[in-house]
Amino acid sequence: MLHEGSVSANDAAVNIDVLARAVAQLPWWRRQKILFRVDGAGFSHDLLDWIASAGGRASPTFRWEYSAGWAVAEREQAAIEIVDRKDLWQPATGERGQAREDAFVADITGLLGDLTAWPKGHRVIARKEPLHPRYVKDASAYEITKQARYQTFATNSRRGQIAFLDARHRKRARVEPKIRDQKASGMGLLPSREMTVNAAWLTATAIACDLRLASTPRPGRRGGQHHPQDPALPHPPRPRPTGARPAQNAASSSPPPGPGRRRSCGPSPASSPCPGPPDHHEPIPASTERRAPQSPAPWKPASSGATADARP
Repeated sequence: MLHEGSVSANDAAVNIDVLARAVAQLPWWRRQKILFRVDGAGFSHDLLDWIASAGGRASPTFRWEYSAGWAVAEREQAAIEIVDRKDLWQPATGERGQAREDAFVADITGLLGDLTAWPKGHRVIARKEPLHPRYVKDASAYEITKQARYQTFATNSRRGQIAFLDARHRKRARVEPKIRDQKASGMGLLPSREMTVNAAWLTATAIACDLRLASTPRPGRRGGQHHPQDPALPHPPRPRPTGARPAQNAASSSPPPGPGRRRSCGPSPASSPCPGPPDHHEPIPASTERRAPQSPAPWKPASSGATADARP
């Protein structure tokens, strides 16, 4: 979505406008319960207030939740020191509920002081994991000293364990490779100063990225087929088998018995006789003689003393 002029990533008015248009595209029954995941760059107080109020709706049936990145400042570092000293960390889990090695989470809401200015149910959760070498260049002096990476996020979810809320928040990272891919495809290289031309260019690059994503194998696939980790990806067409068809015997080459069709028993040394009625297990002898059609005998009236019809 394009905007005239230059706007920052945490511009609350622009982010609210984008999210409001995205919500308007959903069916009305999908607008009551929505989860908004925002990174630290798009975080703002006004945006969280707008999400917590369900876009200004007063109906209690609308329950919008947010999971937004939270900055690790001196106040958060002091809360983390208390958690370390009292050993209040809990094991973190992955997306499928499995335990993550050397990763821990803790709820530090009560250690941050007064948070009444934030929406109702506002919580802050911290995450601790070993400092990976690829994150050293972006790590703070506090993280380098502790040799650990700390991340915090805020949410207004009233239900769910903190390990589940942390795994749910980290799912937003899957969009970052897509954003880099779209920028490399030309989305960040607008060709014109006209708004309509750039909008058409943006649409074309978005379609191209979707087509390439649907046709490119991903690590979640095995042997050209989908892995259960990628249920949302479109299934590729199944390849047709090449080469000669394997030989089939007489029993497999015949069509399967359907309604109104009896199964034929061909002469085979290993074949068993055709099953008959439930109480009859002997094979039915096949007759080779053809009987000539017989005309019905003429009807004769019965005698006066007969009590049954004498018609043959």
